[in-house]
Amino acid sequence: MADKLEQIATTYERLQQQMLDPALSNNPKQMMTINKEMKQLEDAYNLHQKLKQCEADKLDAKQTLSSETDPDIIELAKAQLADAETQEMQLQEELKMALLPKDPNDDKNIFLEIRPAAGGDEA
Repeated sequence: MADKLEQIATTYERLQQQMLDPALSNNPKQMMTINKEMKQLEDAYNLHQKLKQCEADKLDAKQTLSSETDPDIIELAKAQLADAETQEMQLQEELKMALLPKDPNDDKNIFLEIRPAAGGDEA
């Protein structure tokens, strides 16, 4: 999963750089394609960034716990570590949902018409 997330992050950052290219403004079709691809990767990219920050917070809290002797700071570090672990589990669950394959019909529009017909109130 980590490899897939790194690949998504690399792709998203590459697309961001392409969007900054002034020559792209002359090609609106390509701009729309890049923007659409970025939008598909955006949720997973943002969750990945939050997960990296959460891991950094956990590491910082563990270093604080190992080096500090002040009981107040140790208590704060324990709370920070617990919060980071809880948030990490939530982010991993959200990432699992974000990484599910998309249905190709998701982008298509539909019209749904419901008409009353024979059958009475139950219909």
